[in-house]
Amino acid sequence: MKKLFLIILVFIGAQSVFAQNEINLEEIINSKKFIFQARSAYPQNSYDITEILRRIPGSVSSSKIDLDPNIYNVKFNSNEINAYLPYYGRSFSGNNGLNEGGNKFISNKFSENIKKNKKGVYHINYQIKDVFSTREIILEIQPNGNSILFINSMNRESISYDGIIKAIKE
Repeated sequence: MKKLFLIILVFIGAQSVFAQNEINLEEIINSKKFIFQARSAYPQNSYDITEILRRIPGSVSSSKIDLDPNIYNVKFNSNEINAYLPYYGRSFSGNNGLNEGGNKFISNKFSENIKKNKKGVYHINYQIKDVFSTREIILEIQPNGNSILFINSMNRESISYDGIIKAIKE
């Protein structure tokens, strides 16, 4: 139920801004060379995050955390996933220093499952096999490029990001 509410909330906010014109999504997905640029993060435990943000002077207390899409992203290609995203939420074990506290990793061993529904929405599931802290990335891409990326971890609460998909130009 929380995920459904979160998905609805993300799409309402994402539809009004950053729409891409004339995107050939099928070509981008089939090339397996694209970048997800994160515009905002949505931690699962929004009450705790809201309480922390409320105590920071000048901060807006909400479960949405705005990000700079030019900095925070995940690059996908056929043999590597390179993630550089912040993490907000609860950890169930201490940070072992492997990923500097965020969702920052490079994976070379993963499987992917790509599905497209009747409305043209892509659902891509990546099973990460060589990064201890991250088990799964789920990417849902709308026909205009607006996307939601979910990261499920072994020792952390899940987190989702709202962003946009773009082709990587060589």
